[in-house]
Amino acid sequence: MKISLDHNCEIVEPRFHDGSVVSLDTSDDKCAIIGLQTVEGIPLSLALSGLVGIRCTNFRAGNIILTIQVFSGTHPPARFVRFAFGTDEGGHDAYIRSILERIEQGDQTLCSILPSYGCELHAVCRSVALQSGDKP
Repeated sequence: MKISLDHNCEIVEPRFHDGSVVSLDTSDDKCAIIGLQTVEGIPLSLALSGLVGIRCTNFRAGNIILTIQVFSGTHPPARFVRFAFGTDEGGHDAYIRSILERIEQGDQTLCSILPSYGCELHAVCRSVALQSGDKP
């Protein structure tokens, strides 16, 4: 399925605002599958291939999505990249800078799920694909 982004790199089509994160499968160490549901109840999944770093916090029953952003070929927020690698407090500056450069060059992608409630997720990967259903 095609993902449409706005000028803030937010997914605007399909619409995920007030939808939910229902599952996270990281059984393959190079790929993550995030099960999502739109506010209309349509099940979809995001497949993150070529996974480099991922971090998810506050996964709960009823993870309500504020927005999902996908950055590639543009400057991403450094704090989101730091979050993905667990370096919120600083450190590993050269490594984080190299990841930021690869995202800006389009060689890697940052996928960020920002919550209204519950799950916050940031992942650095090679590519992001949207698929129908909750499984690829």
